[in-house]
Amino acid sequence: MKNLTLIIIHFFCLFNFGLSQHQDTNKILEQAFKKINSQNGFNIEFEYNYNAPAFNNNPITGNIALFDNNRFYLKFNDPTNIIQINDGKKLMTIMIHEKEITIDTVSNTSFFFLRELFVNYKNKFTSKIIADFNKQLSIELTPKKSINQLIYNHCVNILNLPSCLQFPNQCRIGLSKENTASLNKCLEENNGYEKIDIEKIIIDIDKESYLIKSVTQQNKNQGIGKISIINTSTANQKCLQLDTIKYSKFEIIDLR
Repeated sequence: MKNLTLIIIHFFCLFNFGLSQHQDTNKILEQAFKKINSQNGFNIEFEYNYNAPAFNNNPITGNIALFDNNRFYLKFNDPTNIIQINDGKKLMTIMIHEKEITIDTVSNTSFFFLRELFVNYKNKFTSKIIADFNKQLSIELTPKKSINQLIYNHCVNILNLPSCLQFPNQCRIGLSKENTASLNKCLEENNGYEKIDIEKIIIDIDKESYLIKSVTQQNKNQGIGKISIINTSTANQKCLQLDTIKYSKFEIIDLR
């Protein structure tokens, strides 16, 4: 369920932005971040499908309300019937069938994609327009290789490369092809490139309404998850408040 939540959150970080055919993709993503990271809130009804060589699931429907500061309300309908609420201070998971509520802390590393995708999207992803039809535009995001800084610094040391190349204060110095190849080899042999499960993300946009029609994530294990947008509306921040009367008979497990 945690992985599914991250996928849903990640997809909707990319949702609902205005578009001009003459804009580059970085500007489009910047607009997307500003709209989603809105204090007023944005609600999205969706259908989610996931397929892999050894796994197929029935479509899951639900809705997510997104607010600023990574706050959100996420509800999966039957058969899952789970609600997650991040009010900015704590993460609440409501298991309807089990009549159970789990409360946990929200760390700085929680919800990686919400926090990082638009803060560092120019460094983390490459983006390009891959299809431009009469009514639809498709943008592809491809993750860049992410380097483990400790292993990178270790490789710089053992290869006797200039110490100023080390993180976090890297200098701008050119490397020969031989040194570049040696550095890459060292990183490969020492698992210096952090594992990235995402192969690519494709966003299909309706050019007339400037809204996303679907978002497809392809993983390296050949799993494909697709979000289809059903409807959008304005969200109310009251959804971030736990209804203590409605859930008065639920067991509360506080993990903080």
